[in-house]
Amino acid sequence: MPGDWVIETCSGPGYVNAMKAVWVPAVLERNVGQQASSPSTLGLQAASQLQLPASIVSTSPAASNLTVNVPTWLWVDRRAWQDMSATASAGPVSATATAMPYKVVWDMGNGSQITCYGPGTPWTANAPAADPSGCSYTYSQSSANQPDGTFAISTTVYWHVTWTSKGAPGGGDLGLLPGPSTRTTVDVQEVHAINRGPSS
Repeated sequence: MPGDWVIETCSGPGYVNAMKAVWVPAVLERNVGQQASSPSTLGLQAASQLQLPASIVSTSPAASNLTVNVPTWLWVDRRAWQDMSATASAGPVSATATAMPYKVVWDMGNGSQITCYGPGTPWTANAPAADPSGCSYTYSQSSANQPDGTFAISTTVYWHVTWTSKGAPGGGDLGLLPGPSTRTTVDVQEVHAINRGPSS
């Protein structure tokens, strides 16, 4: 009968390895492997294999020089805003975890946070004053008093992860999983208007 010789060993103070070799039939090895890898365990394993990308972020109307009291549009690269999946298997049982982008949390570097349920809208020169997707923020103070004169924006995409199984019943919702955070710095400045009187 196909199988393998197995020798159990123990370690630590007081243990003596006096175990004899035991022949384990292949059918028993297969059953043990299936029991150890349940569909739910495989679902978690598949979720751990997801390669969630760090997002490429952008702001407007400039990449790094922003203005006080002017709405700043916020968006992430739409090419990374798509579902991802990974599969783990053991014998005839497999589980696939699927991650769908759900929201973006923007930490604006001044204690404020903005949550956007979508990638945001890229700014263009002909764009209206307000972002139609609602993903924007208006700084009320400049970054001049910061240690390095800038605000550090941290951006994190959260993914909604679910899993399904094949070969055995299973499936479920694993909740939200954060992807790698992206950090960028912006210089927020005040713009002063000079009112000159009529020249004589």
